[in-house]
Amino acid sequence: MTTTSSTTEKKSSVLSEELINQLQLGNKEAFSELYDVYSPALLYSINRMVKSLVNAEKILQSVFEKIMMNIHTYSPGEASLFTWMSLIARDKAMDFIKEQPGTGPGQPSSFGENKIAAFHLREADTVTADPGRRAP
Repeated sequence: MTTTSSTTEKKSSVLSEELINQLQLGNKEAFSELYDVYSPALLYSINRMVKSLVNAEKILQSVFEKIMMNIHTYSPGEASLFTWMSLIARDKAMDFIKEQPGTGPGQPSSFGENKIAAFHLREADTVTADPGRRAP
């Protein structure tokens, strides 16, 4: 949803500079503000990728841990704060997806071959007991 992202970007432009300074100084209140402002949009993005709110919330926690540990590496000249955090969230979500059973090397991925297999299964379900006749 673009409005969530664009709304967050507008908020971030006002908060970012002072917030980044406070975060880099280790201010816990600034971290709380960061979470309050950005967590809804990040959770939404993660949930769209992993398709499980429970897992998305766990990943979000991990994302904010990584943000706090690495805020000193953030450079405003390279990307907006929200973009930087979104990349961390995307990477964590992708790591989670890769760790799921059936998504390793040689296994069909949930983004490709499984969809083809699911299509063929649905197609097979439409066949009736008479092999020469399809269900309406």
